Amino acid sequence: MKSILLLLSTLFIFMSTGMAQSSVVKIGIPALLHGRANLNYEYVLNEKLSLNLRAGAQFPRNFPVNSDVLQDGTEDFRIETGKWRAFGFTPSLRIYFGKNNPAPQGFYVSPYIAVNRNSINFDMEYDDGNNQNIDANFKVGLTGVGGGVMIGNQWVINESFVIDFNYFGLGYGVQNIGMKFTSSDTSVDYEQVKEDLEDELENTNNTGNISEIEVLDDGIRVKASAPSLQFRFSLSLGYMF
Repeated sequence: MKSILLLLSTLFIFMSTGMAQSSVVKIGIPALLHGRANLNYEYVLNEKLSLNLRAGAQFPRNFPVNSDVLQDGTEDFRIETGKWRAFGFTPSLRIYFGKNNPAPQGFYVSPYIAVNRNSINFDMEYDDGNNQNIDANFKVGLTGVGGGVMIGNQWVINESFVIDFNYFGLGYGVQNIGMKFTSSDTSVDYEQVKEDLEDELENTNNTGNISEIEVLDDGIRVKASAPSLQFRFSLSLGYMF
């Protein structure tokens, strides 16, 4: 993770040193419809190559909650509300093709790496064998690292306005997941919570990637990881200067 952050910092500094007529600033359009801001800065190296840095953030929003987050018929854990936050960075190299369309316009292939962080904070109720409707909190944090390739086309209109259409991207990554269950109710038996949680996860077939379930003085902590196949699509509008 430290090496990736160092790469991001170095890339940003390098891209910021030459802000002249070979720079493009863009904003993602579909993301705005889902409460997310995606900003891109592209720096042209030559007629074939450019560097692009994308930074995105999810505006705090309610996470959709249907009913029971973990269901096996016992309904020990019931989610009431959830709040979702996220941010991420995607540095990429763009390779443009076509003699009549020098960078930053035309068809491109773009290898990338991606780093993202999601956090969801759930308010919930928990039932054990003796007590019902115990107020509790369930926090989920997901840190993802991955990489892949995107392909797309970029148009420059009147030498200033830019349309960037990334119509296909495919990548692979790993999500490191941290979860913590806590309650202000001092009567909660966290050893019992651990057993109930293990039963719920087993019955929902979600135990394959869990590396640890730990009982703490103030709650339960769960660590897990999961591979992910990533598909990417984006449409951005921008300005070249």
